[in-house]
Amino acid sequence: MFERFAFDNICCDEYGIRCVLFESGGKQTFDSQITELKTEKSIKSEIYNIISQEYNNPLIYTMQIVNRDFSPITQYQERVLKKWLCRKGEYKQFAILNKRYADICFQVNISNPKLIWINDVNGLEFTITTNSPVAFSDERNYIYSFDGRNNISIYINNDEDLPIYPSMIITSSQAGTLNITNQSNTDIHHNTFSIKNVKANEIITIDSSYPIIESSDNAHNKTIYNDMNKEWFFFINGFNNVFVDKRCTINFKYKEYRKVGLV
Repeated sequence: MFERFAFDNICCDEYGIRCVLFESGGKQTFDSQITELKTEKSIKSEIYNIISQEYNNPLIYTMQIVNRDFSPITQYQERVLKKWLCRKGEYKQFAILNKRYADICFQVNISNPKLIWINDVNGLEFTITTNSPVAFSDERNYIYSFDGRNNISIYINNDEDLPIYPSMIITSSQAGTLNITNQSNTDIHHNTFSIKNVKANEIITIDSSYPIIESSDNAHNKTIYNDMNKEWFFFINGFNNVFVDKRCTINFKYKEYRKVGLV
C-alpha cells in the first residue's frame, strides 16, 4: 500500500495528507490487467483454440486519504482537496512516490469522493480510474542530429507487444522531401514517414496523442497534412534503427508501457 503520491505534478505533502487502507486484517488483492479470454473448441479434437483475449477495463483503484497527523479533515480541507483531485472530464498524471513505482506513472481521473469515518479518524475516499489497463514509464526525451547519412539506434523496453508512436519536433536544415525510416520494422511494407516540401530551418511538430502535425512555416502549415504520406512513424519493442535522409535534428518524446497495478 502506497502512502505518498503526486497528482498533476503536485505532491500530497503540500496538502499534509497521506494514503491509508481502512480494511480489516487478512489477505488483500488488487486486480490489474484483467483480460477476457474467448475460446472455441476444435471440431477434430478436445483442444480449445484462442479466438481473442482483450482487456476488459482500465485500472480502477479506491484511494483513501487522511491528514498526516490523523486530525479530522475540516470542511475547508475537503473543498480544497476535491478541487485539486476531482477534475471532471480530464486525465492527469499520477505518480506513486516509493521505490516500487520508480519510473512509473499513470494517467488518471479521480472521482466519486466520499467522507469516511473509522473509529476516531475521518478522511476521504476517491475512485481512481486510469486511461489504460497498463501503466507507463516516465517520459523519454531525446534529441538526435542527422546528417542525411547516419543512423541512430533507440532501444524500447516495452511490456506490451504494441507500437509506440513518439511525439517529434523536427528542425530541418535542408529543403526537400524528408523521409524518416525505422529500418528495424520489417513486418510491414510501409515503414517510412515522409513529408514533402520541407524548407530549411522549418520546425515541424508532431503530437502523437491525437495525432496532429504542424509547421512553423505559415504557408506550409496550411498544406502539410496533404504533404505527408499518413504513415505515422512508430517504434517497435527492442532496438530501432532510425534513418533520416535529410539534415535535421529530431526531438523524440514517448512513454513505454508498463504492466504494473495500483497497490
